[in-house]
Amino acid sequence: MSRRKSQRPEAAENPRTILVRGARQLLTMRGSEGAARGAEMRSLGMIADGAILIVDGVIQEVGPSRRVEMLAAAREAEELDASGRVVMPGFVDCQTHLLAPPAPLDDYETRCLKGKFPPPEERGHSAMDAVRVMRGYSAQRLEMEGKRQLRTMWRYGTTSLGSTSGAGLDDVSELRALRVLDGLDERPVRIVPSFGGALGVAPEYASRAAEYAAWLCADILPLLARKKLVHRVDVAVGEDGLPEEVAALYVEAARALGMAVHFRMRGDASRISPGVMSVSGIRHLSQPVATLAAEAAVAVLTPGACFHQGCEEMEPARALIDAGLAVALSTAYHPEESPTPSMPMVVSLACSRSGMTPAEALVASTINAAHALGVAGDAGSLEVGKSADLLIMNASDYREIPLYLGVNPVMMALRRGQVIYPRLESV
Repeated sequence: MSRRKSQRPEAAENPRTILVRGARQLLTMRGSEGAARGAEMRSLGMIADGAILIVDGVIQEVGPSRRVEMLAAAREAEELDASGRVVMPGFVDCQTHLLAPPAPLDDYETRCLKGKFPPPEERGHSAMDAVRVMRGYSAQRLEMEGKRQLRTMWRYGTTSLGSTSGAGLDDVSELRALRVLDGLDERPVRIVPSFGGALGVAPEYASRAAEYAAWLCADILPLLARKKLVHRVDVAVGEDGLPEEVAALYVEAARALGMAVHFRMRGDASRISPGVMSVSGIRHLSQPVATLAAEAAVAVLTPGACFHQGCEEMEPARALIDAGLAVALSTAYHPEESPTPSMPMVVSLACSRSGMTPAEALVASTINAAHALGVAGDAGSLEVGKSADLLIMNASDYREIPLYLGVNPVMMALRRGQVIYPRLESV
């Protein structure tokens, strides 16, 4: 059969119709409608010698190469030859701080010498220093920092991410950050913004967390809803966050406005507010795992943050999965708290330090992370009708992806069928 000459990924352009063919392992991540739970997390929906047909950035067909190549549209398509390689969905990084002040390097050096971060009273800066920095940043400065981190993230295969608005904790700086995130969306990565005003208490409301939360509920959340800047909020509970009873009122107010909620547990926080979409910060099983299961929320684990901060114990990934929960992975990127933009690194740490299998870690970093972020209808798996967000990996077996720690396994990344790595490096 006569065919147009196959191109290796290094030489391919971005045609209107694309055929990705010959994948040794095509990981579709197809499964049930909801997030994968328990034993379901070991199912990759793998197709040997698989192919994907893409038209106008949307997946039109997925299946064995032999069948997909026979389709009429495939015969005229430009080709990406993935022979001998793993093809999988783009990573979904569901919890990041894309816009954040730089890390205090003196404190980092102290952590290197002592093996852990110094207590707050011995640090060269405070959380309020970060608030002042964010309030002083211009929109141009925020945009510059955001672009710089985005370039690194998509090189490591992230095609969708969630980012909180910032750490300004006031209306002016938070709105500024949200507008910057809106401007960065689809350049070229999908960005789902989240309002982070409840990740701490503004210095003007020191020791008055309930009043601060009441102001957010009465003034800021309705403003955000009217302007349609966000459909998602973050709230931190416990150390440096809101008290549990105050957080519950904030969650109720956000949900009443149709906003999804990501719930962050800090320190010894022990209660999860009802109705949240995802939860992070689970450090031990004495925290409300049964409630998490009943709420059908996704547990977001951040092994990169634990590793960087020198936690004595990693998050209990194995126990959570065995308990039947849906688990997602995230870099939790933050210049100080979790300074890695690499989802492959997080997948490696989840396997080597948290007891997850390679299959579970890849499911957790794609389709389950998409559910945690609320974008599973268009991201996280390779299925007909979804955006063609996919990776061609420098690996012949998916287990090689977490095996090689600190190595970028991404050979090519596509977002909506457009090659964004290694080609799109000037955005």
